Amino acid sequence: MLLLSLHACATAPPLLTRRHPGGVLEVRLNRPSKLNALSSEMVDGLREAVVAAREEGASGLLLTASGDRAFCAGGDIRQVAAMPPQQRRDFLRREYSLMIELFALRDSVPVVALADGLIFGAGAGLFMAAETRIASAPSSLAMPGKPLTAAQHRHSAQHVCGADETERQPGQRSLPSTSDAAEAVQAETSRETGAAVQATYSSLVDCSSAAELRDTIGEGRLPARLCDAAEAAEAKGDLGLASWARDTRASSAWASPAALLVALECLQLPLPEEPLARRAAALGAELAANQALVCRDEFAEGVACAVGERKGQPPRWEHASVEEAEGDPAVQRLLDAVRRAPPLDLELESADERRSAAGRSLES
Repeated sequence: MLLLSLHACATAPPLLTRRHPGGVLEVRLNRPSKLNALSSEMVDGLREAVVAAREEGASGLLLTASGDRAFCAGGDIRQVAAMPPQQRRDFLRREYSLMIELFALRDSVPVVALADGLIFGAGAGLFMAAETRIASAPSSLAMPGKPLTAAQHRHSAQHVCGADETERQPGQRSLPSTSDAAEAVQAETSRETGAAVQATYSSLVDCSSAAELRDTIGEGRLPARLCDAAEAAEAKGDLGLASWARDTRASSAWASPAALLVALECLQLPLPEEPLARRAAALGAELAANQALVCRDEFAEGVACAVGERKGQPPRWEHASVEEAEGDPAVQRLLDAVRRAPPLDLELESADERRSAAGRSLES
């Protein structure tokens, strides 16, 4: 399949786009060797694609990814860690602006995310910003940010848990293997899952209008069997919730005490009821938190133990406990900044303005 790149480069471009005959604009994350982690270039390219979909009247915007290991494993933390502090903050501002712009685009253009594999961190934020989110059965969604001193994505957690009822979205859907043998050999399962993903992909890109795309999704006319995540969670009952709680508690043992306090503060903030305003407020608080956290020495410590020279080792955090972190005036100032964070602004720039802004950010 021919794909055209947003950014020309000597090697395989990290982001690919294609406008299908029916008008669906496909944007494919194309760093499979890096689990499609979001680089600065990819964030700017995705924002340009949002502008193009809006200004050119696309039938829909389809977010996909190369490879079957990951839709997106999050932001490229190695790249972020190598940036000076101001560039780190700017990268996060552009990343969070992308999320709110995708969310707002849904009012005029259907936004669909089709995932196969890991959906982690910023990748989960990208996935959750879509109006309709479809994942293969082997896919897994997680916000593993706490050990890196990043606050959890509150808006994502609300969608996953079904708490944000005001948005009335179709929600997540799992795309099970088409095989009747649930315990089939892994290779067979992988082949069946790949066929289901490809069949779903073909049905989406063949749509010729926004109405047809929404009808295809809403009326269940996709060729593969789709399950609503809410129904799956209800079938599991309290056991699934208990398992999630145990896993979260175990992962928190490795988390930065200061970051845990920030995550708790984000979860407790009052939010407006209107969907876009609610998302903007949640993202604004999270952006303020992460812009402060990525400039702390603990961020480098978390990166080193997550993907760096001490990978797999317990991080040496600044504070030994949450109680100690709570008594630190610097942490209290950070929490106060989260409480006072303004909602994230929706920057509706033209395509030319967006390209110019992207160029300035690369020069800085």
